[in-house]
Amino acid sequence: ALLRVSLSHALEVGGEVTLTIRPERIGLLGPDASRASTPGLDETRENVVDGRVARVTYQGAASEVAIDVNGILFLARVPEPVREPRHPGARVRLLLLPEAFPLVS
Repeated sequence: ALLRVSLSHALEVGGEVTLTIRPERIGLLGPDASRASTPGLDETRENVVDGRVARVTYQGAASEVAIDVNGILFLARVPEPVREPRHPGARVRLLLLPEAFPLVS
């Protein structure tokens, strides 16, 4: 998947960066999400990654959903009621909007 980010300054080509994203800025989508059904979803699949739910922790008004993406664990905070699959092992897509990434280094 191609990941684009919006930054306030230019970076050196080939340089390493560290990015962060807040759990509430991660969009949790069903495995068959399409552009027609999801605002912000681009058919090129930029900023969309596929993963599997590792665990779900109910926290009242929201649930924390841990998603494994090729060995990297993303934590999404999803308001209740959660419509997307959220049982361990369920396939999901994460929508990571370019403006959701603050540059750390």
